Amino acid sequence: MASLSKSKLTSLVARARRYPAKMVPKLAHQILDQYFEGATTVYDPFCGSAEVLLSATSRGLNVVGTDINPYAVLLAQVRVERFEYDSATVLLDHVINSALQKPELLEIKWKTKRTWFTPAVLEKLERMRYWAKYFGLSKNRDGRAALLAITQSIRLCSRADDRSPKPFISKLAKERKGGLHIDPFALSRDLLFAIQSCISTTTPTSFEIQHADVVNDNIAWDIGCPIDAVITSPPYVNAQDYFRNSKLELYWLEGLLPFTCSQLSERFIGTERGNLLASVSSGQIKEFRSRFEVLLEIQHKSLKGEQILLRYLADMNEVFFKVRKLMADDGRLAVVCGDNVIAGVHVKTSVLLNEIIENAGFRKIHSFHDPIRNRSLAPRRAGHLALIKEEVASIFVCS
Repeated sequence: MASLSKSKLTSLVARARRYPAKMVPKLAHQILDQYFEGATTVYDPFCGSAEVLLSATSRGLNVVGTDINPYAVLLAQVRVERFEYDSATVLLDHVINSALQKPELLEIKWKTKRTWFTPAVLEKLERMRYWAKYFGLSKNRDGRAALLAITQSIRLCSRADDRSPKPFISKLAKERKGGLHIDPFALSRDLLFAIQSCISTTTPTSFEIQHADVVNDNIAWDIGCPIDAVITSPPYVNAQDYFRNSKLELYWLEGLLPFTCSQLSERFIGTERGNLLASVSSGQIKEFRSRFEVLLEIQHKSLKGEQILLRYLADMNEVFFKVRKLMADDGRLAVVCGDNVIAGVHVKTSVLLNEIIENAGFRKIHSFHDPIRNRSLAPRRAGHLALIKEEVASIFVCS
């Protein structure tokens, strides 16, 4: 690997850590230190890029994480389980050298892929897909690190605007990337080097990270320890399209990890896709409308907006009932979220979630507001950046 300039390494490290709407590390540290003294096992049902899990492992705790996003699970696994850089480099070089020398490729099954990639980049990515599968990169920790490095190169090699978690091809991206060939082979090697700085500094005593849909799947693990602490930052509603945010990476990973994009795209909590109320019973709709006045306010402005929030509330209701069943009777729960805007209506998400959580068998003991100066939502296509100015952290005990 060629030596990297300090500025380029800093940029790649930021890319390696990047994940939309993740838990702020300092907040995870604060919550653990102030409210979870004596905990042994921490579970994050929406683990994302593993900030909560990393904070817990640095304190010697066992960790369990689940996420519906296969890319997030890969990222979390690599960061928590650690890897041997030299061994991962050998595996990555096997993939790259084979892709350079042999014409075999594993096609990306995505009809719009040529919109996002030049023909030369696309051929390299599809060759690497073939050899990543051939060498079984997903099967061991060093291989997963190599797989993550390739996956994180994809967005940078595409025509997409790199500033936004939500990929789109902007005028600025066309100016900056037009006519350039950004080589995924070289970039993957550089990213693997950068990923080293993002992994756990402590080997966890016991850990398990699963690809799972908490709403629809039966959640179980072999960690052998009771869950006495749950800390999470749930998905935002109507603020992040979590499938779209990761679609470049997910279409590349499809076939290398056990999922299909067609089955996944409408299952993210907070989604605006598909038949939103297909899984919401008429009884739930009636109940939520009677409990949450904001639904009526949204309904007057947008029927779809109301459907989005109804689906979100039904999904979160199912999640926290499941979480309560998984926890020890003396367990504690911390939930961090910010407010949202749906159809122009300000939604106090933390208030709605707190009521759902208490109904699921928890009792709130404390809450505090945390100003987040560096947390941002995706820029709109006109370049506007919506800011989340603060989040609410609520602490519960099992009741």
